[in-house]
Amino acid sequence: MEQSLLTRNYFKKLIFTLFIAILFSLNSFGQNCTVNAGILNVTICETDALVLEGSTPSPIIGTVSWSQISGPTVVINSPNSTSTTVSGYTGGNTYIFRYSATCGDGVLTFQDKVVNVKPITAAQAGGDVASCPNSLGTLTITANTPKNTGENGYWEIVGNNNAGVVINFPNLPTSTITLPATSCGVTTLQWVIEGPEIAPGFRCRTTSQITVTNYGGVKPVSAGPDQTLSNCYTTTQATDLSGTYGGCGLNGQGGIWTFVSGPNTPTIGSPTSSDTQISNLVQGTYTFRWTVTGPCASGNDLVSIIVPPATQDVTILPGGDENIFFCDNTITQVTLIAQTPLYAGETVRWTQIAGDNGAVIVSPTNPTTLVTNISESGNPYTFRYTLTNANTGCVFTKDYKVQYNGATRTIVVNNGN
Repeated sequence: MEQSLLTRNYFKKLIFTLFIAILFSLNSFGQNCTVNAGILNVTICETDALVLEGSTPSPIIGTVSWSQISGPTVVINSPNSTSTTVSGYTGGNTYIFRYSATCGDGVLTFQDKVVNVKPITAAQAGGDVASCPNSLGTLTITANTPKNTGENGYWEIVGNNNAGVVINFPNLPTSTITLPATSCGVTTLQWVIEGPEIAPGFRCRTTSQITVTNYGGVKPVSAGPDQTLSNCYTTTQATDLSGTYGGCGLNGQGGIWTFVSGPNTPTIGSPTSSDTQISNLVQGTYTFRWTVTGPCASGNDLVSIIVPPATQDVTILPGGDENIFFCDNTITQVTLIAQTPLYAGETVRWTQIAGDNGAVIVSPTNPTTLVTNISESGNPYTFRYTLTNANTGCVFTKDYKVQYNGATRTIVVNNGN
């Protein structure tokens, strides 16, 4: 009987031990999981998108879940997705969201995420402006006033200021603007509202844009002063005409140059530009008309150009000024090459008119010369080439500009080996 009792106790202990072992084995091989709700405390602006991003836990039973546990009621658009947007949130509130999942072992796991939403007034810049030039202070731009504590508003120009807009009170919602008569085009203005700093270098910001169109046009219309040109030419002369600004064609506002009279038909370089070159001029008197039409300025004016007889034998320096750029800052000399005199009695001279005065012009009376002792620290340099004709009294000049354009670059190949 005693042996039978011992045997039964033995089997009970054995069964209990096996049960513990099986339970331990199940716990050891069960697939627990974790969830990650991302950064657990974030701050966004009222105008930012609110996006909840979670990890993809595995294995899980069912699906993940986003839920709201604090703050005014919002809409979680995809609550059973790892990533979802949220709608209906407003500035000045704090929201708490919970990201949860049931792991494969049946254990619920979760993380809570805090989202602070900062308020910001939505910028509203009002209507576009289109006008003739105005410097009287009667043109205004109007925007809304910031409504939250710590917010500031200001006007700024976006891109090119083709209309030439001057904002007289850029830090006020309502400001007068000036449109100059010598500008024409469209400018984009932006009303900006910024909140207080919520993180180093970061503020909530809203913007709204309008366009300002200036038709341009100077009154009264003038073709500029009459001109008597130099006799220092061989066959034909050229000059520049400069009339009052007529506009750029917007709303029909613009100007045009026309040839009225003269010994031949000249060439007008840019007929619709108030400033243009005319060429192919021979001895005689020319008349040109500048005509401006449009809603802002209109009228016409004449200008006379007198071309005296040519001196004939003079060397002309072709082209305008020349620019020489160096990308290597270690260069210390440059060779300048100019037009060689073609007629008797002509002399040339190189002079320096800008840059460090330590530069040395090696052959100052030759059309081609070496210039030494130049450096990046002394730039930019300008050297003038002057050609003088003693027989005619004609003098021509041309400038050569030398400039260093950047730091020296070092290239290392194969680690310097």
